[in-house]
Amino acid sequence: MTAIATRTLKPIEVLLVDDHAIVRSGLRMLIESRSGLKIVGEAGNRAEALAVAAREQPDIILLDLDPQYTTPRRITALCCSAQWDWYLRRRLRKSS
Repeated sequence: MTAIATRTLKPIEVLLVDDHAIVRSGLRMLIESRSGLKIVGEAGNRAEALAVAAREQPDIILLDLDPQYTTPRRITALCCSAQWDWYLRRRLRKSS
């Protein structure tokens, strides 16, 4: 056996963000059917998403992109883990 085969890997933690509960439910079913993935939270809006992300610190945030409110800069900030803490603190300050 290889070292990889004997090692238990931590599942990838996922946060689902979509304003439609039926979409979140379908995505949850799909993701939970795959090994190595774990849903750590769901959110229906931005405020909930920021709160759950701050609490759970997911590896991946799967979010519904609304072109009216989402800019490439925001997407880049979310996708670059090195910038995630900065982005989250900035958004939390603005929502206070």
